[in-house]
Amino acid sequence: MFGPAGLSLLSPELWNAYPGQRIGGSLLPAVEEGYLLHDPYYGVVTWRDNGFTRERPLAGALAAMDRHGLPRTARLAVASSPGAALMEGSLVGNVLFGDVLREIRPGAYQGPDVPDVAVGDIDELRSVVDALRPACTAAGGQLWFRGQGTDFLIPDRGALARQGVAVHSEVRDSSLVPAVYRAIDRHTEDLEAYERFIGSVVAWTGAASATLGRPYEVGTVLAAGHPSFAVWETRWSIDRQPGEVRQWNPSLRQVQQGMLLQHYGCPTPWIDITTDPLIGAWFAVNRCTESRGALSFAPMDWEGDDPAAWPTIFVFPLIDGTHPVLDTGTLLKDSTALRPVRQRCGLLGGAGSHARNYAARFLALKIRLRPGFPVSLPVTDEDLFPGPDEDRLLAALLADASLMEGPYPVTALNPA
Repeated sequence: MFGPAGLSLLSPELWNAYPGQRIGGSLLPAVEEGYLLHDPYYGVVTWRDNGFTRERPLAGALAAMDRHGLPRTARLAVASSPGAALMEGSLVGNVLFGDVLREIRPGAYQGPDVPDVAVGDIDELRSVVDALRPACTAAGGQLWFRGQGTDFLIPDRGALARQGVAVHSEVRDSSLVPAVYRAIDRHTEDLEAYERFIGSVVAWTGAASATLGRPYEVGTVLAAGHPSFAVWETRWSIDRQPGEVRQWNPSLRQVQQGMLLQHYGCPTPWIDITTDPLIGAWFAVNRCTESRGALSFAPMDWEGDDPAAWPTIFVFPLIDGTHPVLDTGTLLKDSTALRPVRQRCGLLGGAGSHARNYAARFLALKIRLRPGFPVSLPVTDEDLFPGPDEDRLLAALLADASLMEGPYPVTALNPA
């Protein structure tokens, strides 16, 4: 990527390699001859055509994804334009709890920005969540939360948007780029760095496969409350014993591997979320320091009158089967993986190398924690990150030397 806008260059040859993506017209004069402007945060390519600026998403299939599970008003609004699809969370939030939220935060959802609401203590936080939850549940969805000490933002493209370039990112979104894509440019600077990165991921994948053992049966997945897996057709039957046929889902196995990688130290294309707002608050008010896998947490200290500078809990109203979300706390509850269960974890996906900030489109609300919000909460780091004496999966991973020697060692509190 180049410049403060975070844009990159894409050759027409690579763009034309995508089926149905051939373009006409001249290229943007602002970039080097023979290249297009590419936005890796949103997967959008920009070029000039007969005096007009054109934009088209690389992630076309994702942008056009059927949102059949959304409330009708929100579904029609999301489908109205590619730009509207980037505001899906705000559109859904307005439909589901706009009226309730405007009683707390006048003017909420009146513009393109994701609204925020400030709370000063746990009771206020619970009150806001309790006010939002009924409408989300009635629509078949679930509220998910992600706590961060800092609300990082994508590069400011306002000046470019006013010139007709990158108009899709006129609103400066929160940066919810998954860990693997925050580091991918550093890992691809040279061949040695890339080989080391790939070697680490391969080691992690092998360890996850060895730890998981037998894949779950399809029926188990359905019982776990993830009907979206039922439509995945990559499955086959294996005769285990005479007269016994079991159904396996290899696509689910890949997802299970991703769960373990994400929760124990390897970067993936997912972001962590939780169903518990207090756990979200804990991650928001505790700063994490990591050194070769050793995790330590310290309470944050913040002040000032700017809510954008306060610790923040991001709120996502998500519908299973419509949004790329996995309830890993449920899917792994009968496994040896204790950490994601304690954290009531989920994974929010959809991101890719050409659409790194994909998860931001599902953000409906930011809950800002005022100065003075308690940093002593009903959960502790030892609750959320149980040690290897309790977490048998963690113990097995820590014993794998190939994981501890790579660029992404297993993470643990006070590892042995």
